[in-house]
This record gives sequence, structure tokens and C-alpha cells, in this order.
Amino acid sequence: MLLSLKSRSTEVQSFIVGSSTALGIMGAGMLYFPAAIINVLIGFKLNKKVKEEKTNEQG
Repeated sequence: MLLSLKSRSTEVQSFIVGSSTALGIMGAGMLYFPAAIINVLIGFKLNKKVKEEKTNEQG
């Protein structure tokens, strides 16, 4: 998760958040569930940001 804060690319941030969510759920199961929900919310926010950046570049 901390790596995503250092990365400048929003797409890389989205990938890191998504993969950390998946690995956390596989590794820790239900113990990781509250943190996974937070990661999913951050992922949605980053995906929205990626879409906005792409539309700004095209227009």
C-alpha cells in the first residue's frame, strides 16, 4: 500500500492497491476483510481518477 503513495502513475497505484487487496484476502482471510474494504474504496477512487485523466488528455 505504501508503494502506491510513492508511485506517480495512477495506473500503477491502481494495480498495487488491487494486488495488495487480493493477496491480503488470500493470505489472512477474514482478518484482512476490513482493510480490504478500504483498499477497494481507494481502488474505485483511483480508477475514477484514471478515467478523468484519459478524458482530459483526449479533449
